[in-house]
Amino acid sequence: MGCFVGGTLVKTGDGYWKPIKDIQVGDMVMSMPENGIGKPVPKRVINTFQYENKEIWYVGTTRLDNSGFITENFAVTPNHPFMVYGYVNNTTKFFDYLERDDGTTYYDEPRWTRVDQLRMGDILINSSGNYYVVACVKPFYKSKLDKYAWLQRGQIMGGWQGSLEGAIANPNSFDLFGQIYISDNHTRTNEIEPLPENEVMATPYYNRDGFTGTMVKGIAYPAYTTTVYNIEVEDYHTYFAGRTGILVHDMH
Repeated sequence: MGCFVGGTLVKTGDGYWKPIKDIQVGDMVMSMPENGIGKPVPKRVINTFQYENKEIWYVGTTRLDNSGFITENFAVTPNHPFMVYGYVNNTTKFFDYLERDDGTTYYDEPRWTRVDQLRMGDILINSSGNYYVVACVKPFYKSKLDKYAWLQRGQIMGGWQGSLEGAIANPNSFDLFGQIYISDNHTRTNEIEPLPENEVMATPYYNRDGFTGTMVKGIAYPAYTTTVYNIEVEDYHTYFAGRTGILVHDMH
């Protein structure tokens, strides 16, 4: 079961937002046809779920026609599906102003993709029909600070697997804009003992030009776990997560 941390905002049927942990059966949320094509409409929540001690990953996104700075982030289980519409051909252009048809490739049909299979440059969509791009995706690791996680090399994608430095994060702390707290200081080392090499999962390796096509193993740590939540939505089985309202599946 894919899930988000409790403070993750969900777009409600009246056009506002509500933390996923507070959504109840009978509430109306905005939803979109399961194939990712069509207009958002209000649909009823028919079930809610809560799970303890689940591993979560970090996903940072930026608007396609904006700069490459992260404008929406998520703390979500690695198996949760996001709808991917295509990809940016050259991720070095994140720091230019991209147009929708400039240096992008779109799929004939959108594809549901698990968080741990998302790639930097994957194109997502929000409830207003605006495209967003995956700028960073990686696991949250455990830290020695109570309730805090450690994000290896912070929100930087290039070469993070081999880094001994990172940022402290609180996946359950959200600001007024619905953003997860991530420290601006990316130089903190993790005091937790690293995992043995045979327990480290291979992950996509990025350099300044984007995904190199290579999967690598680096330095990894025990997973950060926390309480997570999900909802089941009638008919379409989709909803919009985060203040920007990114399309995700309810996994039912």
